[in-house]
Order: sequence, then C-alpha cells, then structure tokens
Amino acid sequence: MSTPRGATTQFRYAHAAHPNWRLATELCLAQLESQARLPGYSSRATLGLVYITDHLAEVSSEILTFLKIRTGVPHWVGTLGLGVAATGVEYFDEPALVVMLADLPTHSFSVFSGQSPLPGLDQRTPSGALAAHTALVHADPSTPELSELILDLSNKVESGWIFGALSSSRYGSLQIADRTLQPDPVYGAGLSGVVFSSEVHLLTAVTHGCWPVQRQNLQLEHTARAHAHEVTACEDQVVTLLDGRPALQVLLEDLGAKDAQGVSRLARLSNGLFAGLASNRDEMARGDYLVRQIVGLEPNKGLIVLAAAVENGQQLLFCTRDAEAARSDLIRVCTELREEIEHDAALRAVTADTLGSTLTPSIRGALYFSCTGRGSNLFGEAGAELKLIQEHLGHVPLIGLFAGGEIARDRLYGYTGILSVFI
Repeated sequence: MSTPRGATTQFRYAHAAHPNWRLATELCLAQLESQARLPGYSSRATLGLVYITDHLAEVSSEILTFLKIRTGVPHWVGTLGLGVAATGVEYFDEPALVVMLADLPTHSFSVFSGQSPLPGLDQRTPSGALAAHTALVHADPSTPELSELILDLSNKVESGWIFGALSSSRYGSLQIADRTLQPDPVYGAGLSGVVFSSEVHLLTAVTHGCWPVQRQNLQLEHTARAHAHEVTACEDQVVTLLDGRPALQVLLEDLGAKDAQGVSRLARLSNGLFAGLASNRDEMARGDYLVRQIVGLEPNKGLIVLAAAVENGQQLLFCTRDAEAARSDLIRVCTELREEIEHDAALRAVTADTLGSTLTPSIRGALYFSCTGRGSNLFGEAGAELKLIQEHLGHVPLIGLFAGGEIARDRLYGYTGILSVFI
C-alpha cells in the first residue's frame, strides 16, 4: 500500500525497558523495522535521536554502535537522563531507551559539538535554505557559564530559537553528537546537538504549569494574567523591595498569610513556592518568564531569597505548582500548537490548489523535554503527562527526556516542559 502523493510520512520511533541493554535495543529495533513496512511511516532515515536512562550509562557506547550498524543511519544525537519518554509512556529510574529516526533532507541539518561547530549565519544549503535556522541542544549541567553559552548559541541561528535539555544523569553527563558511520561514536561534554536549516519546519512551545498565589486571582487560568511586581531593590539572590515595599510583606499579602510561619502551613504550597521572573511587563504578559524556587524567607529584614540571581527592574510573579495547573497549561500548549498547525495547513491547501497538487501537512514527530520534578512527581501517576499530550496533540511519534534543566529560545528554564513538533 503506497502513501498518497504529497502526503507527509511520520518519523519512526521506538521505546523499551530491560536490564539487558542488548535486548532493550533489539526491542526498539524490532519496532523501527516493523514501522518501516507501514505506509504512514518513513521507510528511510537520515538522522537518529536517542535518549538513554543513566542506568545504561556504562553501555551507551555499545547501544549507539548497535543502533548505527543495524539502522544504517549515519548521524546521531542524544544524551542521558534519569528518565526518558515516548508517546503516552514514561520510563523513570529504570534501564530504558527511546529512539527516533527522522527522515529529513540530507543537507537540511548538521550535527555539532565542541569538535564540529555550527554553520555560519550566512551559509546556505544546496537548496538555498539558511543552513543555521534553529537547533536542538543537549548540555552538560556542570558546564561553566551555561546560561551565557546558551544565549551565545541562540545568536548563532537565524531564528534566535534553540530548544533542548540538560542531561540529568547521576553518573556524569554525556552527549552523543556523531556524524559518521564509523564504529566509534563522538562523545563530549559542554553543548552539542543538531542545527536545522530553514527548510525544516519546527514549532516549539513552553509549558510552566504554575498558578499565581494572589488570593484575588486564583480563578485565573494562566499566571501571566495575574499582577506581577517590580523588583526595586535586590542583591544577587536576595530580593529586598518589590514595588518599593518590603518583599516579604508583598508576598504575605499575595498569599493571604499573616506571617512567615503561616506560609509553611499553606496546603497549596505543598509543591513549593516559586517566583516567575521576566525582564519586562510585555514578556510577563505573554508568559515568557523563568520559574525559580524561593528558598528562604527572612522575617526580621523582610527579605526573600531565590534560587537564582535577580536584577532591579525585573517583573516578579509569585506562583505555585500543582497537578491542576500543570494539566491546564499543558493542554493550552497542545491546543495552541494544533491551531498553529491547522492554520499552516490551510495556507498550504491554498498553495496546493494553485499548483494543482495535494498536500497533507501533519505532525511528523515530536520531542518533549520535561523537568525531573514533573512527570509522576507532579501529575500523580506514571505517564500521565505523556498521555495528556497524546490526548490533545494526537497519537504522533514522540520521544523525550526528563531533564536537569530545559532550553528554549535563548534561555535555560526549570520546572517546565518544552514541546517541539516537526511538520
């Protein structure tokens, strides 16, 4: 049975868990080979993506070599994590791997690492596309000045958008960035991944899963609509004044708590108390903020302490995380992505009619990077987060990683989910 002319085929993907790495890899290969015979999937592939739990860290080289030889795919990227994800399922703290084989034009991507830099901003592919448009990035969390490196990398792609994750291994970080079919894979630390040209169509969205703590705003569906405060005095991680008033006093008013001792007794803070930080009001209004945990309160001086440096003039929104907020925001992200894809499909349909051909835009594959503090820890049961994506985005090929930090646009996030789709 052949695929209809002009229709897009989905990327092949696989997932498996088993203490024996060879058997786990064989299970994945069996799924990939089976999909190759189905009309809806691409029978060819040019790029492989693999995420491996740290239980298999010591045999990751063997796994990669096995995948390369059996699939014949020359280019691979990936990293290690405490958990990995696939369509509707997660594997956490057990030996497991997830694999995706992407069918992309050979010259539409380029694997990069410390040994292989990105193409230049003005470089073009043989088809005329910009060679460095966006990039999937994996990073070692122990890399010095990581936030600055992420910002610098985003400036090296035409769109300014990069996406990806920090590895979350307990046994040392490891990135896979391999450009050859040779038996020895290229490993490294720092930053690595794959840069995509402008002919690869990607959409990326960020989900926070937070609620504002303000009593008068608890009914709001999204934190960005709540009232944020301006940081008017701070030093490093310590916030002294918000809107010209003692920071702790502002927090207590937003919480409806009488004193700092009462904060710890609030049931809705069982998943922690956080601050959403944005550079200005416009960023806060569109939900483009960083979530950082509040790690200390100083009642005598009226201070609050964050797990990140703060700057004067930033917008700060007190928030908390719970399953309801996380579900609502993840549904919002999936809905917005589907609407954007449908809009793109409508535009392509007009072009197709003009050209007298048939085009069927769809999601070819998806990548999802979620904080290790999310998953079953936040959603209440294993796989609930992935099943929610499947329910609202559709049964699309998806793999991902539970990360030690998430990367989107030019920033390093925490406690978020980064969802990217190929169309």
